[in-house]
Amino acid sequence: MPRPAPKLIVLAALVMLTLPACSSGPYGKPAVSNPTATSASPQETVTTPTSPTTPTASALPSAAPVAGTQIVISKFLYSPVNLQVKPGATVTVVNQDPVAHTVTAESASAFDSGTINANATGTFTAPTTPGTYRYICIFHSQMHGILTVSP
Repeated sequence: MPRPAPKLIVLAALVMLTLPACSSGPYGKPAVSNPTATSASPQETVTTPTSPTTPTASALPSAAPVAGTQIVISKFLYSPVNLQVKPGATVTVVNQDPVAHTVTAESASAFDSGTINANATGTFTAPTTPGTYRYICIFHSQMHGILTVSP
């Protein structure tokens, strides 16, 4: 009886090892045909979210405006998320993070704090025209805030 070629044995082994990977979900668990619910046992049902729970980059905070003249940056978040200031007010930005950030209006001509280095403080002048101005950090686009200018 002829012996199978070593290359054929290696190929067969590779196919056998990769086929199970194609039939399972993440982390080696069996793939689920219904992503909303699976039966873990006759008494219990496991529900799996059908959409991501993390906010998208376009999602903006909806908090009510907080009066003041200071924005604190900590853990890659602006606080308050929605600051209300008077037209032309000087706004102080305190960066408590270990990296540089900015407070830059989406229409950059409205205002821009410039780069505020790690653990440093900077300022910018609020627009003189009342309105709602969305801003971001130019280095970390997931950071969003709102500056509300009102008399």
